[in-house]
Amino acid sequence: MKKKYCLFLTISLFMMLIMITPVFAKNMHLPEDAIAVDYYSCGMGGITLPSTWPPVNKAMTGLTIRIDARHHEAGTYGSYDSLNIDALGPNGHYLPLTYFMTSPDLGLKTMLKAIFTGMPIGNFPQNLVTGLTENDLVVQRHGNRIFAELKTPQTVRWPGTGFPLVTIPRFSLELDNFGGSLHFEYTDDFTGYSGYVLNNEVMGFEGTGTLTCSAWNYETAPMAPVYVFMHGITTIYPP
Repeated sequence: MKKKYCLFLTISLFMMLIMITPVFAKNMHLPEDAIAVDYYSCGMGGITLPSTWPPVNKAMTGLTIRIDARHHEAGTYGSYDSLNIDALGPNGHYLPLTYFMTSPDLGLKTMLKAIFTGMPIGNFPQNLVTGLTENDLVVQRHGNRIFAELKTPQTVRWPGTGFPLVTIPRFSLELDNFGGSLHFEYTDDFTGYSGYVLNNEVMGFEGTGTLTCSAWNYETAPMAPVYVFMHGITTIYPP
């Protein structure tokens, strides 16, 4: 796979913050040419993996990842939880690696596979896991706090020569708001890959967070940067 990374929520996007409170009405009427809309709350935080993991490819140890945990409240594909892991590339952009979700909807799975064509989520069946239960994955919002837990280890393809198989262990994260509110819009543009465009509007806070994972020897390890979004809307447009 070519080492080319898309621009997804990089630091430059956060310089475009607008300090106003939006109205997030759940309008299920799709804009012209859009194929899906999603309403959610989510938390995301970055952390650097231990230098000893994964043991299968020493060149890719100590990788910085971003974990995006979402409770999808409503939209084209209804309500479900998801957990997405991205890897920080050498150019400062994030490469989407894995997408785990509780929804069993085959239409949603087909769309996600199409969106992430040319990336691990779209290329490797192990990296796009659907139909998990609350015994496998849970994402909960409590006020301005997000709790998420991957309860069942998942074996996926990981960056490195040949994209070797690794097992992501059980872990949990707790993210909480900190500071003033944020409201901004940004676009995920998959030009050069699938050609899909995702327009996003989010409202929330900068936050603090910790990750706990016994396999990584992390006990409430601090995460940074952290964002907690109380309300988000993503509208998806095909190529």
